[in-house]
Amino acid sequence: MLDSNRYRREVLKALLDDGRAPLDDPFVLFAIDAEATDAAAIRLQVDVVVALWRKEQASPRYKNLVTSLLKDREALSLEVIDPKKRAMHRDRVLSERSASAEARFAQLDEMLATLDRRWGGIPRSRVERLRSAATRAGVSDDEFRVRVQGHNILDDSNVAADAPAPTIRLQARNLLSEYSSLCEDTPRRTYRTLFEFVGVEPDGSVSSIESARERVSAKNRQRRHDRLRTVVDELLALVSDLLLSAPAGSYVAGLSEDAADEIRPVIETALLLEDRLTAVEFERLLRISVAGGLDPDAARRTIIQVARQLGAAVEMGTAVDYVVCASCRNANATTGNATSGDDRLCGRCGADLFRTFVIPMPVERPRYVRALEFRPDNARVVHHANLGVDRTRSSRQLDAHDPEPGYVGGMVQDARYPEGQMLG
Repeated sequence: MLDSNRYRREVLKALLDDGRAPLDDPFVLFAIDAEATDAAAIRLQVDVVVALWRKEQASPRYKNLVTSLLKDREALSLEVIDPKKRAMHRDRVLSERSASAEARFAQLDEMLATLDRRWGGIPRSRVERLRSAATRAGVSDDEFRVRVQGHNILDDSNVAADAPAPTIRLQARNLLSEYSSLCEDTPRRTYRTLFEFVGVEPDGSVSSIESARERVSAKNRQRRHDRLRTVVDELLALVSDLLLSAPAGSYVAGLSEDAADEIRPVIETALLLEDRLTAVEFERLLRISVAGGLDPDAARRTIIQVARQLGAAVEMGTAVDYVVCASCRNANATTGNATSGDDRLCGRCGADLFRTFVIPMPVERPRYVRALEFRPDNARVVHHANLGVDRTRSSRQLDAHDPEPGYVGGMVQDARYPEGQMLG
């Protein structure tokens, strides 16, 4: 029985995308096993496929393609109906498929061998990234599982991630800074990390990063060819290299190294006056590290590590959370008391510290909205409000990772004001 949807996806779409590839394999074209010998079953399958071609003449997408196939159907079908032609194609196709399988596995086998040599096995955190790379090379999930079965899977705690080279990290920082100045976000924000650029959390899964990257890429393809489009393309390439292809934790390790390089001279200077790192100085360094893109816990670990390397005792104050200002990147300690006003404005530049609330719209058909009205209960907390529509899952993912209602910061780049309107 022919799976019509699968045939459209794997054969007709492939013909549109890749040209002659399925035509060179008549068994794929007619969805027939290359080793089939039952002449009656083969003829029946040819008739079923030809019937689908006729049906697809009503499809705007495949109309021209299937019309061309129907024009040549006698010659095409003869390649599998005639026993001599079928035998000739079978030998060729099976040989080509074997060579193709070896090529598909070559990259995966090379990566597995490299990890084996380095760690004595496969770190568990690398498995999903290996699976993603294998899928892009055409390796199925079943084939991947068989290939990995013979390797020792290591616990992540035994593997330390290597940070990307300093030149690569500098390139990423420079591109993020340029993107922040070029992008059209409202309100304007500063992008500190590649995670913020694609709108995912640092602990996001490979699939969530890939999905977010594809959304940004699809949007960028619609832009005119200008500097912004070029910068986004270069950042997307870095996302692929540093977040998808590199070992898990590698990019975050790089952020920690950058933070360590920035705070080390400050700690050295502090030790000239004190024999320890005071709680006040620790708090100042913590703000610097958080503003650079680290979460508070990672920032604390980095400061303590650098201080210990320099032989300094560390005094720590009460642990607090921080909100990084989108305008000036200042890390603002949160008090948890919004009515006091301390959590509403940046302590350095006075800009609003935004919080975005995500409200699902469970509508089953198009609806037209005539008007909206915001009615805040407490005017001391809410100064103003904007409304955006996010057709992706970017906002929901940020909301899910924030324990409080909504998430800290303004609208993500995937969210847009309703067409033709400015609400605020």
